[in-house]
Amino acid sequence: AMTIKRYGLARPIASLAESALRATARQIRSSWRQSRLLVGDNVAIAHDLAVTGDGRIIVRDGARIASGVSIVAQVGSTIEIGAGSFISTGAYLEARPHQELKLGDGFSMGARSTIVSVSGVVWGTDGQLGPDSAVHPREENASGRISVGNRCRLNSSNTVDLCGDVTIGDDTHTGAYCAIYTHN
Repeated sequence: AMTIKRYGLARPIASLAESALRATARQIRSSWRQSRLLVGDNVAIAHDLAVTGDGRIIVRDGARIASGVSIVAQVGSTIEIGAGSFISTGAYLEARPHQELKLGDGFSMGARSTIVSVSGVVWGTDGQLGPDSAVHPREENASGRISVGNRCRLNSSNTVDLCGDVTIGDDTHTGAYCAIYTHN
């Protein structure tokens, strides 16, 4: 025969305490990583921004970074997010060793988009990279530089292959699902 007994109060309290401790540890770790950021005035950064690497990260006045964003600034690199820019949920920014990734003032990066600087990324003012887009080399040992002019808008689900250098002039706009491929 099966014996039925009360669950008790100790287990739920212990479980609650463990959950609170884990959440606090995550917030402390996130805060410690974010303390490396160089920020301007009126900057809004989500509590769960993931910051890794030993490079510099500069966030200019009025910029906003949403939740779930990851920024990787490897040794000797600089990532700069311009004034009034917005980096949306789940976006990923990475600057490889000794590289620059500079997003101009008023830049908007869509949700789940990726920019990886292997040989340099410079994006002009009032630019946009739509959601689910990617700017990076598609081949392992490739390294192209991208220079994007002012007021350029790459729409959703765009791909820019940085196996070679890419230059996009001022006031350029693309539709959804466009791809720009380079070949060395």
